[in-house]
Amino acid sequence: MQASSVPLNQILFGPPGTGKTYHSINAALEILDPDFLRDHGEPEQRSALKKRFETLMKAGQIVFCTFHQSFSYEDFIQGIRAETQDGQLTYSVHNGVFKQLCDRARIGVIAQNDVLDKAIHQLKKTLAELELADADTDGVYGLEMRTRTGKAFRVRPSRDHTLLVFPSNSTSPKTQARIMLKDLRDFYAQNPTGRLIAGETYLWGVLDYLKRHCHLPVYDPKLPAQKAADKFVMIIDEINRGNVSRIFGELITLIEPSKREGADEALSAELPYADEDEPRFSVPSNVYLIGTMNTADRSLAGMDIALRRRFVFKEMPPNTALLSGHRVGDIDLGDLLSIMNQRIEALLGREHCLGHAYFMPLLDPDLSDSEARFKLLSIVFQNQILPLLQEYFFEDWQRIQWVLNDHRKPNADRFVYQVTRLNTDLFGAQIDQALDNRPWRINEDAFTRHSAFAGIIEVRQVAPEGATPS
Repeated sequence: MQASSVPLNQILFGPPGTGKTYHSINAALEILDPDFLRDHGEPEQRSALKKRFETLMKAGQIVFCTFHQSFSYEDFIQGIRAETQDGQLTYSVHNGVFKQLCDRARIGVIAQNDVLDKAIHQLKKTLAELELADADTDGVYGLEMRTRTGKAFRVRPSRDHTLLVFPSNSTSPKTQARIMLKDLRDFYAQNPTGRLIAGETYLWGVLDYLKRHCHLPVYDPKLPAQKAADKFVMIIDEINRGNVSRIFGELITLIEPSKREGADEALSAELPYADEDEPRFSVPSNVYLIGTMNTADRSLAGMDIALRRRFVFKEMPPNTALLSGHRVGDIDLGDLLSIMNQRIEALLGREHCLGHAYFMPLLDPDLSDSEARFKLLSIVFQNQILPLLQEYFFEDWQRIQWVLNDHRKPNADRFVYQVTRLNTDLFGAQIDQALDNRPWRINEDAFTRHSAFAGIIEVRQVAPEGATPS
């Protein structure tokens, strides 16, 4: 069941550096292990949260992917992939990351001791190779196995979470049966539920083959091979960088809470590359989607038609409170970020503000030396803040100067300045005086001056109009 406080589909959106990817870990743990998140919520316990997150990823309960311009429906849902074997080019259907997650969620089990999953993976690989090698035979192919009584049967692969089994002398659809991998797991664990599993004869034969050929050990009840998992999470970083309609395809409707499996208005779709006998695809109700969106990268309004109705949007604004009270010399980092963002919001809009994450390394307790902290602040401005402002304002240097308050600083404290006089050898004195488009320069020395940074917050001295640093 869906937790009422946690939406099935959510997007964390905000400017660069506001911790969207950082907080996606917390959002995933809020869904999968809220008690652990509550008990390890302090900043100094971040490493424990990250370790728990990585454990859930390894178990297959969390999948992380990043959208980009080359990411496609075939990568996300299902598509055909070209492969070479013995110099021959072949094409096979591969499930994308989201369909793989949905298939696991539908079974509702994750590996705790993954020896069975590894054995099944090896079996599927063998079946795929055998089917390719036997493609030109008379149609009776597959991997032969035997039941407990010695009766032969054949196994063929299926692209969903099943195996196809046939009598040894036939592959007719009328004689085929399906083995559910969930039933195989239950049978491996000696059927602890006590229920009768259909096709137990075939299940015994498959497990016997796995033990003899795929290194599957005898089940040990002291080391359970699996545990129930009722929720699964897909994290999509930079969701607005990909072509959402192209990547999701028909799933843009199927991910709606009201269209999930088990809902009153549930919908399913036939995937383009699915087998004729493969069930129609739908999205389980225990799959959660968490996206992150950089609002400076593309207008949020451009995504509304495709995503707004299907996702809950949670804004991640810059958090200056994390920086307030932390100083580099006499410069309060919270005040520094706050005043720059106020100016950016007035000039460009709040979606282009600067995130607090750029300044978080300055809070490192191991960085106790004041000069080392100032040097790091200078590096942050030179390598991150100023290049980002150049991108935001399309190198409109005058507006960049306004954000940094350079137009009201002493000459030596200006980070950027406009050249007032060109070399007269270029055009001559008369042309030089008539030129309006004068170049801008970056004042490297300003990054070494405490007063240049302090001047972003408050005016120490008003420089004459048009003055150039010496």
